[in-house]
Order: sequence, then structure tokens, then C-alpha cells
Amino acid sequence: MGSLKKSACLTALVASLLIVTLAWSQQPPKSSKEIVQKKKAEPEKSRPDSAPPVRVQKHKVRAVAPKKKTRRHIRWAVPTDDQNEIDYHAVLTRSANTSGFSTEYYDEPRRAEIEAAIRSFREDRREEGYAHWVRFVASLDTFDKPVDLEPVMYHVLREGCLREDPNVLYYAERMERARNDLANIEEYWDDLYRLNRQCKEPRDLCREMVERRIEDELEILAQERDLARAKVGVAERDLERAQLTSSGEVTRSVDVFYNVAQEITRRTELTLLMDSD
Repeated sequence: MGSLKKSACLTALVASLLIVTLAWSQQPPKSSKEIVQKKKAEPEKSRPDSAPPVRVQKHKVRAVAPKKKTRRHIRWAVPTDDQNEIDYHAVLTRSANTSGFSTEYYDEPRRAEIEAAIRSFREDRREEGYAHWVRFVASLDTFDKPVDLEPVMYHVLREGCLREDPNVLYYAERMERARNDLANIEEYWDDLYRLNRQCKEPRDLCREMVERRIEDELEILAQERDLARAKVGVAERDLERAQLTSSGEVTRSVDVFYNVAQEITRRTELTLLMDSD
């Protein structure tokens, strides 16, 4: 009887094991992705004795752009008129007033380019003259001194274009001197007028005698200013007549001057703007 009970119990145990095994085998196997996600979701056990994890810093690689050409040591500012266009008439008179200009400031190769440009313009080889001028301007990138290009251009235009016409050169020089005299008188007038107004203020310490002297000086200066303005007007008319032939056309030397001046300014600006954007 006891053996029958034992066999029945064993049979029931085996049957239950078979049922569990069948149920386990019917479940789909977990993928490796699910296993990795489960491991990530589980909190890591604190290990006080273990060292903290080392963070590896990633160094960013920055692309270094090539440095642009800096021409801060080069000054280039030609006179402009009321419409902000280049005033070539002012270029003409200023070019005539550069008789004392010297190229000794530059080294021998740069002086050679300036002189070659002048010779080319004198001999009516303009393209060669422009090429020498552009090479001179481009070479200033490596020049280690401050440069004012404007008087150099005036010198080239005077020696290369104006010297062949003494009549125009004479009246252009006189015109520029008259303008400079008028500018000096007007500047002096403005200073005296400002000082005279300050002396009339109640808290000012100017004496009455000083006021009288300033007013007398202003009266004399006003007459000199009117005379200087008249001289400028006469010089302008004389220069205009000198630039024209008997038939009223512009002389060849003046025509050459304006054409060369216009092309020099254009090529100078192109050379200075190159690779600087």
C-alpha cells in the first residue's frame, strides 16, 4: 500500500515537471538587444572601493582659415566732389603742386617701378606705365613703413603727364596755391570768430582791449578773405583757359592726364581690394 502511494506521488511530480517544461519552451527567446537594454536599465551596484570612471575628453579640431592681407599701413584717399565721385580737377591741381616730392622714402626696387611708370607715361606707353604702377602698389604689402599713396600718384601724374605742358602746369600750380591761401585764411577766421564770441560771454575774463583787438583783426581778415576768394576765381578761369585750345577743345596733354589719372585710380583700388574681402 505504501509503495502505491510513493509511485503515485512520483507520477504526479513528473507530470508537473513536464507541464512547466512545456510552458517554458513555448516562450520566445529574448534577443540580444533586449538583454542589453535590460542591463542598462538595471542600476549599478555601488562599489566604494573601486576608482571613479575616467572621462576621456575629446579635442575638437578647428579649421584655421588663412590670414587675410592687412593693408592698414597703406593710406589711399583721393579727393571727391559733392556727388562723392573722384574730383579729377582737384587731382590735376594737386599733382601740379608736388614739385618737391621725393621717392627716397622707398627702397631701390620700388623707386625703379615709380620711375619706370613715369617714363612709360611720358613716351605714351600707357599699358606699360599701368603695369609698373600696379607692381609698385602690390609690392607695398611687404613694405614695413606707413605709406601714403596719394602724393605718389600725384608725383607720377605730374612728371609723366603734366610736365610736357608747361602752360597748364603753371596755372595749375597757381590755382593750388590760391586755394591753400584761402583755406588758411578761412581757418584763421574761424578761430578768431570763436574766440571773439567767448570774450563776449559774461563770465569770461577777456578784457575790453583784447575784444577790440580781435574785432579789428577780424575786420582786416575779412578783407583778406574776400581778396583770396577773388584770386581763387581768377586762377580757376585762367586754368580753364589753359586747358583749352584756340578752338575750344581740351588740349591733348590735359586729355591724357585725365585718362591716365582715371585708370590709375581704378587699378589702384582693384589692387588694394584684391584678396582682402
